[in-house]
Parts: sequence; C-alpha cells; structure tokens
Amino acid sequence: MNVVFENLSRSYGSVRALDGIDITIGPGITGLLGPNGAGKTTMLRILATLLPPTSGTARLDGWSTSHDRERVEIRRRLGYLPQDLGLYPRFTVFEFVDYLAMLKELHDPRQRHRRVREALEAVDLQDVAGRKIRTLSGGIRRRVGIAQAIVADPQLLLLDEPTGGLDPEQRVRFRQLVGRLGEHRTVLLSTHLVEDVSAICTSVVVLWHGRVLFQGAPAELRKRAEGLVWSAQEASSDAVASWRTDNGKLRVIGARPGPSATPVEPTLEDGYLLVTSGSPIR
Repeated sequence: MNVVFENLSRSYGSVRALDGIDITIGPGITGLLGPNGAGKTTMLRILATLLPPTSGTARLDGWSTSHDRERVEIRRRLGYLPQDLGLYPRFTVFEFVDYLAMLKELHDPRQRHRRVREALEAVDLQDVAGRKIRTLSGGIRRRVGIAQAIVADPQLLLLDEPTGGLDPEQRVRFRQLVGRLGEHRTVLLSTHLVEDVSAICTSVVVLWHGRVLFQGAPAELRKRAEGLVWSAQEASSDAVASWRTDNGKLRVIGARPGPSATPVEPTLEDGYLLVTSGSPIR
C-alpha cells in the first residue's frame, strides 16, 4: 500500500503542526523520526482518519482521508496503535482483541476467533489469552496493542511511539516483531529514538516543526555525516554537537575541531543531529 501526502498541513489555532508535507511512502517499514512536537502523531492521526487536515490531502492507494466513503475503505485496510490505546482492564486479552476484531467487521464468530488466535500467536501472547489486562506488565500490554492492530490483517500498520516505556529487553523483542510484520505490509513507525529506526526501518522521514527535513534510506541519512564526525580531546565552539564517550574522549560533529582530532565512522544518530541542526556545513 502506498501512502501519498500532497501539500498536507494541519494547524491548531496559530500552531502549525504540519506545514506543507509532500512525500510518498511505499511498502516496508518507514520510521517517522523527530522530537516531541515535530508532527509525527498528527500525521498518523490523519492517516488513521481520526483527524482532518487543515489543507492538502492524504491518500492511501488512491483513497482520500478527506472523503467520507473513502475513509471507510481506508479503515478497513489499516491497523493503528496509538500512544495510549486505552485498554479495558476488566477484559481478558482474548476478549479485548476479539472486541476490536468485531469493530473491524469480522462478524463470523468462527473466522473471527481464528484471526484473534493468530494475532495473539504472532505477538507470542497465546499463553496469557485468558488473563485480565489489568494484571499485565507494560511490555505485554504493548503487545496486546499490536495484536488488536493486526487482527484484521491490515495492509497499513500505524505505530505511534510503540517502544515508549519498554525496558531494553522488551524493546529488542518488539523490534523483532515489527520487523516480521513489515515484510508484507506498509508500516509507519513514529519514534524519537534513533536506535528504533536504525534497528528495523527500511526508510526514514525526519520531521522538524511540521516539515520534512529528510526522506530516504537510513544509510543515506548516516552518509550525511561522513567526514564530519571526530574523536577529539575538546570541541570547537562551532561544533554541531559533542559529548563525552566511554573512552574519555569527545565525539564531535562538525568541522574538524583541531589537528589532533581523528575521524570516526558516522552513525544514524550523527546524521540525524546534523540534519536537524540546520548547520550550513557543506
């Protein structure tokens, strides 16, 4: 499924959350990378048909989120995990996913229950299907959220800050899961964690104050910092960023801080910091 934004804007009063977005996103896993307030959640809410744009259009394989009848078709083809899903604590895991499956128009009980079991198996939750949601840990609840998002086998999967609140082990398992889900779907993953994008995304869009600063492969973003990352004893005043590493030296992004500085291989985070800095360096 292809997602197309054409001059998409969204304002909240005088605040412009999205400002003339013009991009196309295809199958695979695309990371929407940016700080809080960059416009990532607004973009996903528009795609999920929960929020109308102020101007411009968002289309999914030709269907527009701005038309009532076409919104219905879009909803039939997407799964959505918001930051706060609002799980019903008195429901069991199976009951909750089954309820969301009914909302997805899976009316035949036998077929629906088969889909629910398949979704729970996909996120390795079949052993807790009968447990009340209120008894679950944060990591398991996030997986319940994924199960409800994929129960209708969506062509488009929207994940808003899905690793927030997870510990390192849970984050690794979650990335493995999303990697599998993205093999045959279009997945948009909103995050402010560069390591999420580096681990699983096939493409990345960097948002900054509602505008697109970069769109391309993670390797291309990393390449933006080639020749501009150094290991040094001290940073120059015009460095884009610098921080102390575990070897006691500074990692410096920008022009060479001194003759003794040695170049190091850039990371995705280096490219992101360079792009978002607005630095005129080359």
